[in-house]
Amino acid sequence: MKEILENIKANKIHFISWAVFISAEILIIGLATKSFGKPGNYFLHYTINICLFYFCANVLYPRIIKDDLSWLWKLPLSLTIVYGVYLLLNYIIDSAINKHTKWNEIDDMLMDESYVFGLLWRALQFVGFSGFYFLFKQYQAKVEQNKKIQEEVYQNSIQKKNMEIDLNNAKNSYLQAQINPHLLFNTLNFIYQKTLIQAPEIAESVMTLSDIMRYSTN
Repeated sequence: MKEILENIKANKIHFISWAVFISAEILIIGLATKSFGKPGNYFLHYTINICLFYFCANVLYPRIIKDDLSWLWKLPLSLTIVYGVYLLLNYIIDSAINKHTKWNEIDDMLMDESYVFGLLWRALQFVGFSGFYFLFKQYQAKVEQNKKIQEEVYQNSIQKKNMEIDLNNAKNSYLQAQINPHLLFNTLNFIYQKTLIQAPEIAESVMTLSDIMRYSTN
């Protein structure tokens, strides 16, 4: 039950859209023709139409519409087969309704031109809606893919800048480590030269200190 509720919540836009579409269509056609059908009749036929919609959008179109041009002949052929199944299924249901109920005020159920082309027009509506839905999903997938690529490029750019900063800091630290001992040794050597004549003991201490520090840095 929990999974069903989560699925309904995740696809609530679909349920709302179908509810609005079906209600509006029934109301408009009923007012225009001054005749409304039976709820069971509506339920069965809208179920078939909705199945046709999602079959085309989620199964047929993704498998046929590829980057190559083979879809130019595969799509019409597949839609013809799908319509044949759709026509047969509707005829079976309508025949059963006509035989076992009084929902339709028809004496004999005939698969004549009026019935075939009427269902063809109905099928084309949902096949067309399904096509727009499929293209919209493709567009959304492209947008999400581009966002993901841009985010990866941005993260890589930040990572690269951070690595460059760390590298520069390491270079600076290395240069400082190289420069500071030389400055210190030069200073000690300068002091040694200045004190060598006037204060030999101090000069000797400076030289000893210089040797100790040179040994510790090596």
